Amino acid sequence: MTLKYQLKFYDYWHISSGLSAGARLDSTVIKDNDGLPYVAGKIIKGLSREMAELVGDCAFVNSCFGGSTNDGKNGRPLDKCYDENTKNIQGVCYFSNAVLDKETVDQIKTNDLQENLYDIIASTKIGSEDKFK
Repeated sequence: MTLKYQLKFYDYWHISSGLSAGARLDSTVIKDNDGLPYVAGKIIKGLSREMAELVGDCAFVNSCFGGSTNDGKNGRPLDKCYDENTKNIQGVCYFSNAVLDKETVDQIKTNDLQENLYDIIASTKIGSEDKFK
């Protein structure tokens, strides 16, 4: 079975690459080789798993995403869908990256608009005691 999904962002959004950009930025947006943003499949997979766990369909969670190995030991809380019988089962679902459609990519690249997709937003707050928050 193949599911296709579409993501729409109606305002500023940020999925970090985990890389710092120095003092000016805390982190940078994930970009492909053409400088275009995308949402990594592992982000979509993690969000999907979280929603499935919230719904409480553990059979689906363990089948699609694989069995959890977190048994609540070592000070970590027990995963909601932990099952001793499924802990080593590999999931059957695959999540690819969410990318811009071809027409949009062609327009951006043809007009060299990659840098227009991004804005610098500062979010460091200094409290009353002159400490970063």
